[in-house]
Formats: sequence, C-alpha cells, structure tokens
Amino acid sequence: MRTVTFVTKEDCDHCDEVREALAEAVAKHPGTVIKDVDAATPAGRALVIEHGIMASPGVLVDGTLVGMGHVSADDLAKALQS
Repeated sequence: MRTVTFVTKEDCDHCDEVREALAEAVAKHPGTVIKDVDAATPAGRALVIEHGIMASPGVLVDGTLVGMGHVSADDLAKALQS
C-alpha cells in the first residue's frame, strides 16, 4: 500500500488543482491512501521543515517529497509507479 501525504495550508492557490490530479493518479493505483496534513499543525510544520516544503501543497509519496506548489498529474503518476 502506498501513502500520499498532502501538506496544505489555508488559502492554498494550487491545492484544488493538485488534489484533482492526485485523485486521478490514485484511481489508477488501488490501495493508495491519501493523508491530508495541515501545514499549520505541529505534524505539518515538522514535514515542512524536514522536507523543505516552500510552497503549498507539498506532496509526499511514502515519505519522499515528489513536488510542491504546482504538481502535475504526470509527476504524481510517475511517483506512484516507482
């Protein structure tokens, strides 16, 4: 099972767009779990610091940062295939 961590914040410009791309990518990979984390929480701040997330959303697949800000459906699909 793969885990995608979606690190967001309030008033995120790209979050809705990336969430749609993520839903498309995850639909092709049954068993993938999406975990939403608010960057303003202690857990979210820890992820931001650990991975150097400089733009929202930050997207991690199995704990590895695969993108931040605008993350394309292709990038997400590649990360889920690897």
